[in-house]
Amino acid sequence: MKETKKILLTVIVISVFVLGWLAWQSYLRMQQNLSEGGSVAFFRSAEKEEAPEKILEVKLSQKFTSPANDLRIMYSEDWKKAESYGFSLEDLSTEHAETLFFGTKMETTEMKMAWLIIQKLNVEREKSLEEIVEEIKMAGEDEEEKTEIEIKNLVIKENSADFDIYQDHTDYLTRGQGKIVLTEENVYSIIAITSYADWGFFQKEAEKILNSSEVLLTE
Repeated sequence: MKETKKILLTVIVISVFVLGWLAWQSYLRMQQNLSEGGSVAFFRSAEKEEAPEKILEVKLSQKFTSPANDLRIMYSEDWKKAESYGFSLEDLSTEHAETLFFGTKMETTEMKMAWLIIQKLNVEREKSLEEIVEEIKMAGEDEEEKTEIEIKNLVIKENSADFDIYQDHTDYLTRGQGKIVLTEENVYSIIAITSYADWGFFQKEAEKILNSSEVLLTE
């Protein structure tokens, strides 16, 4: 189990960002409610209902290419890289998962935030895609922190797997989409995630980004 939990640092890092972001949202809601003479609601209760889908016109103008030059992904220019916040990608990696891209997108007028994480997984190539997805699920679960991960709508293709991912923590709920991509020599994980209530706002863009993934032929 300890080895499995080392595979991804993603969920841990996301948890830190989520807590900070939701605390800020909670503060803003509290200020608004107090100014209107209303009562204060905790942010988890506000996360239980998913917001209706909002279609954003997004242009994927930025390109990410893996260091091995075997994977390409497109994303919009308003995603801010972790380096912009003083994080090092090395600090966001483990011996079992190398973080290649960690980006955040903020919609400050809507008080919404999402995360995009691309990692190269150091897993045995003999493992099936189902086994790799299951290891991602196990890596994010933590009994002590009362964190549960649920994988839904798993679709296995020849060299990739698509799935929906849900994280249920005592203090917050998140939802996202993930993709595992197999290239000739590497295994990559791509995850776009946000708070449960905000998924409808980012869903179309997340799908567009994940669908833009392209395996490149290497010499």
